[in-house]
Amino acid sequence: MTTATGCEALDTCLRLGLSQVAVATGAADKLDRLLGARPAGVAEATAPGTPGEAKVGEQAPRVQAEPAPLEVSLRARLTRLVAAVLKVAPDEADFNANWEEFGFDSVTLTEFANLLQRELNLELTPAELFEHPSLNRLADMLLARHSDQLRAAVGLSTATPGEPPPTPADANHRIGWRTAGETPSPAVRPTQVTRARAETTAPGEAEAIAIIGMSGIFPQSPTLAGFWRHLIAGDDLISEIPPDRFDWRQYLGNPLLEEGKTNSRWGGFLADIDKFDASFFRIAPQEAALMDPQHRLFLEMVWAAIEEAGYRPGAWAGSRTGVFVGTGNRDYTELMERAGVAAAAQYATGIAPNMLANRVSHLLDLRGPSEPVETACSSSLVAVHRAVQALRAGECDLALAGGINVILTPTAFVAFGQGGLLSPEGRCKTFDRSANGYVRGEGGGVVVLKPLARALADRDHIHGIIRATATNHGGKGGSLTAPNPEAQAELYVRALRQSGLTFGDLDYIEVHGTGTALGDPVEINGLKLAAERLAADHPPQTVTRATCGLGTVKSNLGHLEPAAGVAGLIKVLLALKAEELPPTLHVRELNPQIRLEGTPFFVLTERRPWPANRQTAGARRRRAGISSFGFGGVNAHVVLEEGPSQPNPKPAAEPAPVLIPLSARDGAGLRTYAERLRGWVTTTQTDPGELPDLAEVAFTLQVGREAFEERLALVASSLAELAAELDQFLAGHAGAWCRGTVERRRLSTGTSAAPGPADAAALLARGAWPELAKPWVEGATVAWEEFYRDRTLARLSLPT
Repeated sequence: MTTATGCEALDTCLRLGLSQVAVATGAADKLDRLLGARPAGVAEATAPGTPGEAKVGEQAPRVQAEPAPLEVSLRARLTRLVAAVLKVAPDEADFNANWEEFGFDSVTLTEFANLLQRELNLELTPAELFEHPSLNRLADMLLARHSDQLRAAVGLSTATPGEPPPTPADANHRIGWRTAGETPSPAVRPTQVTRARAETTAPGEAEAIAIIGMSGIFPQSPTLAGFWRHLIAGDDLISEIPPDRFDWRQYLGNPLLEEGKTNSRWGGFLADIDKFDASFFRIAPQEAALMDPQHRLFLEMVWAAIEEAGYRPGAWAGSRTGVFVGTGNRDYTELMERAGVAAAAQYATGIAPNMLANRVSHLLDLRGPSEPVETACSSSLVAVHRAVQALRAGECDLALAGGINVILTPTAFVAFGQGGLLSPEGRCKTFDRSANGYVRGEGGGVVVLKPLARALADRDHIHGIIRATATNHGGKGGSLTAPNPEAQAELYVRALRQSGLTFGDLDYIEVHGTGTALGDPVEINGLKLAAERLAADHPPQTVTRATCGLGTVKSNLGHLEPAAGVAGLIKVLLALKAEELPPTLHVRELNPQIRLEGTPFFVLTERRPWPANRQTAGARRRRAGISSFGFGGVNAHVVLEEGPSQPNPKPAAEPAPVLIPLSARDGAGLRTYAERLRGWVTTTQTDPGELPDLAEVAFTLQVGREAFEERLALVASSLAELAAELDQFLAGHAGAWCRGTVERRRLSTGTSAAPGPADAAALLARGAWPELAKPWVEGATVAWEEFYRDRTLARLSLPT
């Protein structure tokens, strides 16, 4: 529908005139119903007979005040515009229906907003219509905020004598304008702030949760180190749909005119999703073939996340560890059905989304809650919220939370293209004037969560602290899939009040930001509403400069749908570690509907330092928020804070040799592992920060990794020596290292001689690591913890 067509219809309606049409038909009652003064079927205030006297057995009628002239004129004008835009008869205008029930979509709402601006001579963005999703609510807002402009627009230059001001209470009682019990517009609810404050948790009441481990795979980024390099460089990771998924040429077309066509051939894709080392997880090849690739990838990420936290996955067997997984994509089920794969015992367990969390719990023998979470785009961040809740409630002692998304069929491309959700250019141009939809993406991530007090006591490496989480639903907004800025504002307020913070305490917010012309301004309006309400908690302050940056990882890699939230969370954790904030891409000209003047927010389009303040005790910590909104209405927000600085004991003045053990299932894996560790040493040596204690490197690799068949033991007294020994091994030269292969049947028995606790203590005192290296590479089972009974060392974040 074009604007010109809408204007032609508007001209016709204006020539006829609403009241003239109604009077010409002699239908005064029809005019009342049309304007909402008396719903169809409702009797007059008094029955025939004595004036004002109700019949026996009937409820006394409710006396209603006459609407003010300004209100009558406004509602008449709104009715005309609705009829013009939707091409309906004026008497079909229902002031109680929300926009979706009315028949509006994003295009027609935009046209309606533009007509309102011209007709009523006021600034009104299409995004604001989502805040007031019915004609009743819109009228309330306009009367409350713009009465002077409205009087001028409708020819009432001054207030009519005796006309009461349009107060919220008055609007509530004029049930002729709305169905009984309908609440007024959120914009005119003065008690809302008080009510919201009463519903939140007092600051500091809930225990903070530490993130002690993480892993992830993203487009063109099989490791988190590679992912960060792409982010900070501002790389675009979008590509054409690879041929191993489907031939996009068969489906590309005009979705508005052609059935079964999509307007996008773009996405953010993973490599080698058909590759899986089933034997590593002791899974039979037949079962692995029937497993959804999302199950396989998530297993790998869980293993890596636990190791990255500095723990041996097998050591968690029998523990009260919870698993919470954001899931939802069912492409593999469609492929299996299309291929006519016969039902087998492993068929249901391999493709069912609920089995994803269960498989992890089964594999690692975890005894905490095991829950799939499916709330569309917000799934993985809701999974994090559930994990935090479970930890605080004592349902588990540790938690794994995350999400995964893999794209295998064209079905969703076609559906989302038909719905106008996808960008034809294949770019999420969040905040930009040219934003026209999102691009789909693959990937996933896992975080390891633990109560902060326990993490500090265990000297875990802490990537960040979760101060607060919150979820809610948008309720009955403009449509089932339309965002509701009022609900989003309530979400922010609840999360920040729970954390005891305001937007002034945040340096950055990772927004949902899919890159749609209306969705982005609606999200910004939700932030602005929340900022206004949080300001009421504190003395009045004038915003002199914007201090909270806004950005989204979707501009780099697309929208990961159920895994979108954890992708944003990991991005912020990596930024905390690197002390830099990466840029948001594709913002050339700000969407004119986004107005940030006088707010604490600005769009982060350039790489920016984010340094930690380590100089002063009690200095302000870096903090950020992460948002994720499901297209069905489920919203989630996480308030994140950098971890506390932990004092590290200084290494011994005289460097002592340590034993660095590495192992893998096969020789190729062992070499890859050695290359990763060598890369970490190189990066660490060039980092301007404090070098890690080599003893803690050894401790983490000894107690935090499983021992597999192929083994390598290196002895070094410094990071430089460790790098040199790794180089010697990778080059095939002799050095201070031992290499061995253990038969699989001997792994569980540990038949080679290993020192007992007393001998271990003696070896540690003498620094005689070479005497231990040979037995270990030959298959000895070593109780590494015995070496550290009298020492307190931290677990480090090391390659897995």
